[in-house]
Amino acid sequence: MNADNPDDFLDLVDQAIFETDDLIACAQYEADSDEDFAGMLPVYRQLRAELEKLHAAVRAGSHAFGAGADLPFLALVRRYRGRVPTSGLLEAINEIQRKGF
Repeated sequence: MNADNPDDFLDLVDQAIFETDDLIACAQYEADSDEDFAGMLPVYRQLRAELEKLHAAVRAGSHAFGAGADLPFLALVRRYRGRVPTSGLLEAINEIQRKGF
């Protein structure tokens, strides 16, 4: 995954938000039959909130690309890598923002 400018980056963030929303919906639907999956709802919701903050900061022009620091949600992604199907996308988003365009 690659992004050459903030708009491309926002497309990736939008994709991550969409996929995280889908995870949340699936976990809610499966809550009665898959308690482990449903137990991930707080993690998925936190990822969603962090992605929304990132999206808003990029749209406002206040996000600094290339600062070298990890995004706040990356610790969650690493901790729950096997339980977050979008971890590859989220890590790509983090890498782009760390290094810049």
